[in-house]
Amino acid sequence: MTASADPEKPRRGKRGGLLRGLLLAAGGLVLLLAALVAASPLALRSPKGLALVESIADGLPAGRLGHLEVKGLSGDPLGDLSVQRVAIRDEKGVWLEGSNLKVRWTPLALAGREVRLDEVSAGRVRILRRPVLGPPQPPKPLPVTVTLSKLSAVIEMEPEFSVRRGLFQLGGNLQARRGEGGGYTARLDADSLLRQGDHLDVDLDLGDDRPLKVRAEALEVGGGALAGALGLAADKPFRLSMAADGKVDAGRVRADLRSGALQPVKLEGGWRPEGGEVSGVVDLSASSLTRPVADRLGPLLKISGTAVGQPGHKGRYVIDMGLVADAARASLKGPVELEDRRTGEGGVVLLAEAPSLGRILGGFEAGAARLNGRLSGDLDAWSLKGDARVERTGLSGYVLGAAAGPFEVKSAGGRFDIDAKVRGGGGKGQGLVFALLGAAPSLDLKAARLAEGELLIEDLQA
Repeated sequence: MTASADPEKPRRGKRGGLLRGLLLAAGGLVLLLAALVAASPLALRSPKGLALVESIADGLPAGRLGHLEVKGLSGDPLGDLSVQRVAIRDEKGVWLEGSNLKVRWTPLALAGREVRLDEVSAGRVRILRRPVLGPPQPPKPLPVTVTLSKLSAVIEMEPEFSVRRGLFQLGGNLQARRGEGGGYTARLDADSLLRQGDHLDVDLDLGDDRPLKVRAEALEVGGGALAGALGLAADKPFRLSMAADGKVDAGRVRADLRSGALQPVKLEGGWRPEGGEVSGVVDLSASSLTRPVADRLGPLLKISGTAVGQPGHKGRYVIDMGLVADAARASLKGPVELEDRRTGEGGVVLLAEAPSLGRILGGFEAGAARLNGRLSGDLDAWSLKGDARVERTGLSGYVLGAAAGPFEVKSAGGRFDIDAKVRGGGGKGQGLVFALLGAAPSLDLKAARLAEGELLIEDLQA
């Protein structure tokens, strides 16, 4: 097949994220201001107009992060605006709070569907704890491009969030782009006000229509809030060095994370037109954030992989990737289209095995498990179709010799669908569970988890 015969590239959907929730709230607020300006620009500058804007902004959703709290709006909403207090509240209360915010922006840029923030500053932004995230939400495209030319703030991390208190002077800029290609460009520099020399520097450029660029450097000589925020020991030296640069046909990725004598993350990789390779180790036991996963999978996750480029097809590779832990192993083999970030024709074969599924899932007895399927699609819409088998499962005195059958899982637009036909054999036991299931139970299930979080049972036969 020649390059000209390749199928038309699909349009890529927009991926969600925590930052996107904040930007959607900010973009919505500015569009609200624009609507009020169109209705009555003079009234907007009056005390009643400011009170109206504040009442509408208070309670705006911020994606999975919660809802905004806004208090003390003053100044000129069409140029220089001040806010006494902005906070984000989740189901447990306020987890992030900013005071003395000042915003200077250019309303005329809205004509080009851009929220242009010339300068944003905050006297102090306090991170009180980790947020309780709301249910997953369907991806939503940004209604406007958000450009923040200059950002300055003092960031305070409370011990409940980062184990040790942290105080940083933050500066930088940011752009989140709307439309096809989308993506983010950002530069952030955080310098500790408590320990000279401790810092975090981030420089990234992500988008479907541009080369990949991610660089992050962090250092805390004696440990501190940055390490604590990552779940690492806050009293041990901490260093992070990460870089990813490249285009579709060439690039490199490297990550090195140190916490005292530990190296929680070590990753090296690269790709060229003719192929590439990646290898690394993640110590899941090093961070309190990943320790629950380590208890189920084992302390170390080993990553390895190779890719062979396909002559005459830019960005097309045949990959052979592997993930290995004490309690499970998985492999991915097949063609991928790196430029489109999707699988190639025929999909990618996924094989996963675990000697004890019960150890991984917890809560009930389950023996060896094996899954053999084919993964197709991209990051926004994918499907996995294959067969699975679990040996010797048990619950409440009932033991099933084995359960197996075909399945298909699909994901698109925040919705997950599953279609499975499970057949069991060798059932033994007594009591109500055995009376209900018998020696050879079966289950045909069609169900979905909707984008809003509800569970929909479309068909159930047992």
